[in-house]
Amino acid sequence: MSILHRLENLKPFGPLILWFRVVCQMITPIQKKQNYRGFSWIYRLAASGGQKREKWRHKTKNFLDSLAMTGAIMRQVENCAYLDIETTSLSPADGELTVVGVYLHNGSEGKMVQLVGGEISDVRLDEITENIQTLYTYNGARFDLPYIKAKLGLDLTQRRVHRDLMYDCWRNNLYGGLKAVERQLGIRRQTAGIDGRMAVRLWWDYQRCGDVTLLEILLKYNREDVLSLKMLRNKLRV
Repeated sequence: MSILHRLENLKPFGPLILWFRVVCQMITPIQKKQNYRGFSWIYRLAASGGQKREKWRHKTKNFLDSLAMTGAIMRQVENCAYLDIETTSLSPADGELTVVGVYLHNGSEGKMVQLVGGEISDVRLDEITENIQTLYTYNGARFDLPYIKAKLGLDLTQRRVHRDLMYDCWRNNLYGGLKAVERQLGIRRQTAGIDGRMAVRLWWDYQRCGDVTLLEILLKYNREDVLSLKMLRNKLRV
């Protein structure tokens, strides 16, 4: 067994020797052309590395495949929730929570819960999210969760991991609000055309005239916001 093979069998030297062999292969044509004997010992070492190189490539591919499979399995079995809120203002100082939508998913089954108006409380929301491991939002770190904390005194990040998908979008060069990102990824919704301002108007019109149809439209809009988070996460593979 050559010295190079012995070094290659030592874990700390394995990747370094592999790199060394690749470099040797790159300079081989130069040696053949120039017939420069000073490099002959390098070529002899490089020539013996074909099988080892293929073995490392095979191991690397298997490792990456295992990581991808593990990530997919974890996404399937994780107890998680997707959350989005509707409010009457961008600031909790002069606004109120009107709808809190939460989609609970345990890996095999999903359940949508929507709290409306007077139903919204810290106790109720804490109960709903009690068993989840990870909470997913879009811009939730700057809007949804601080708003909930300001109005209800409930910090949803105390017993749960929070992942703001907006930052995952940024890492994939996807910028803008949730609906802008949806358009870039081809995610369609039935309530296209309704935005945050219209959601506020729907709530006030419902409060004023009591038309349940207006509330149903608002709830459908919120439901699509929440479910879009799950589709977005799948698109991002996070």
